[in-house]
Amino acid sequence: MLSIDEKVYCVGLTHYELIWAKEMNSLVFEILKSTNSPILILCELGVVCMTYSGEKLWEHISDVITDYSLENNSLRLTTDDEDYYILLENGNIIL
Repeated sequence: MLSIDEKVYCVGLTHYELIWAKEMNSLVFEILKSTNSPILILCELGVVCMTYSGEKLWEHISDVITDYSLENNSLRLTTDDEDYYILLENGNIIL
């Protein structure tokens, strides 16, 4: 998997073929793999959890993300206004 600007590409390495391409709502910062979720795509304005086949499982929209960290079964997000956690299994905010 690789990303360029707002797009994420899944490329097969055996024959170097494009398997799928998806466009996100904002600039892609990083593609993360967690032991508790398929793929986390960290964008400027949120997080998308996807399967390796390109199916969106959940999406969390936020203000501009300035920092993040994977912690156990959650993802800590920091914006200019707050720090909070979302569950990796469904994207719900932990209060």
